[in-house]
Amino acid sequence: MSLKKSKITNERQLIMKEFLDRLNAERGKYPPIKPARLGVMCRYMDTSQMKQFLGECKYANNFSKFFWWKMNPIPIYGELTDKKLSEDLLKYN
Repeated sequence: MSLKKSKITNERQLIMKEFLDRLNAERGKYPPIKPARLGVMCRYMDTSQMKQFLGECKYANNFSKFFWWKMNPIPIYGELTDKKLSEDLLKYN
């Protein structure tokens, strides 16, 4: 019986694996997130930003909710803080 070698070769992959482990543990009835999907979602983040984001998610009360809230920022009219953004949204709606 041979053991599979880990394909993790750099720090970014290690951070991605930690995100996947934490997110998939909380998914419940939904299918697990695949590494390719997470890679596409985080493609514009460099490693230092991913480290910081992982720390923020760990510090939050609910890792998964905080992750999805930060990755999909949808402004709600009553909760907008950026005045320019609120003016733009009201102008086009």
